[in-house]
Amino acid sequence: MGAVEQVVEVISAAIGDMMRAEFTPLRDSDGNTVLPADGVTMSDWEQQTFLASGSLMSRSCRAALMLANHSDTLQQQAYEFGKQIALAYQVVSCSLCVYHAENMVISRCHSKVLKNFPFLLYGL
Repeated sequence: MGAVEQVVEVISAAIGDMMRAEFTPLRDSDGNTVLPADGVTMSDWEQQTFLASGSLMSRSCRAALMLANHSDTLQQQAYEFGKQIALAYQVVSCSLCVYHAENMVISRCHSKVLKNFPFLLYGL
């Protein structure tokens, strides 16, 4: 299989992960974030974040190195890098929403605060 075909397969898997993110216990039937009755762990949050955005970021980083014919080891490192970037981005996004809400700044983040509660509650 050529590099282009491999990249198509990798990105297709990321799209599949994004669809799976919409049907986890952390989402209701309308796609809104909810807290399950038994609570949310950091592992739950990480898995949800990975499925929703981290998969695309990590697999895109891997795909770029595939197209450049880099080694499997370097491709795996790029995958892990992309995953960590996506998790860090989500942490910053949640933090900014809390900051805006606490300072009563009207922004589109304000409505996101409740959606990000699984992460916020873990940090308290």
